[in-house]
Amino acid sequence: IEKKLILCSILAVAIGIASITPLVFFMSTAKAQTSNDVPWFNVEIPFASYSAISTEPTSKVILGVGPVDEYIAYGSARSIGLDYTVNPAVENNFADARIEYFKIHIYSDLGLIEDTIICVGANTTGYLNPESTFSFSRNDWFNTSTVGSGGGLFFAYFNGSIPGKDSDNPLDGICGIGGSYSSGSFANTTLPQEFLNAQNAQTIYLDISRLGYVTFDGDNIIATLADQSVIQHIELTKNGDQFIYGEVPADRMSSIHFP
Repeated sequence: IEKKLILCSILAVAIGIASITPLVFFMSTAKAQTSNDVPWFNVEIPFASYSAISTEPTSKVILGVGPVDEYIAYGSARSIGLDYTVNPAVENNFADARIEYFKIHIYSDLGLIEDTIICVGANTTGYLNPESTFSFSRNDWFNTSTVGSGGGLFFAYFNGSIPGKDSDNPLDGICGIGGSYSSGSFANTTLPQEFLNAQNAQTIYLDISRLGYVTFDGDNIIATLADQSVIQHIELTKNGDQFIYGEVPADRMSSIHFP
């Protein structure tokens, strides 16, 4: 499996912490989002592409295995632009640090394709990313220990503005996630259902929702569950082997390369 993550020049933070320690858990507070507790960041998807293709069954000699009949190579690739903005409702009322988590639900008219988690965080008092020393796991709440497929951003010395958002170029400051993988099916023409849901689809959909956030303020660590309603729903239309939404830059287009 080969994955290429994060198409962004801003400091990117890969996330994937194993489990919460008891000390951090008992020091933290968990609560539901209230009307006067607003997120720091908003995320929108300005463009996206997705593709899933497979080869016809063939015979192939596999190193260490030997001749294989009905060998199938299959793969998928996605490229999703992410436009991060500061929520105007926060009115510069920031705590010491905050990490916010979002889910991108990818599916088609045939069913689930994949889910991926992204995050965006900021430290108003320095450079340290508090996520390096914190993880959160609780049933029926968002779970930082399952994060890792989409990566994220972290802004050091955050002053209420996002670097790269001041130019007239609409793509400035837009980051993204992408990835590709390919695999073989030996003497077996049954491909994974999630892959078939993409390959045989007429339309692919993306829903982005806010899972929650962790706020660091002095000695307090507060994990907040968001309402998880869909922030943005988009439809990718089929164009040959590609599914497209918006104006995808040529260097951001998803592509698959079989060995």
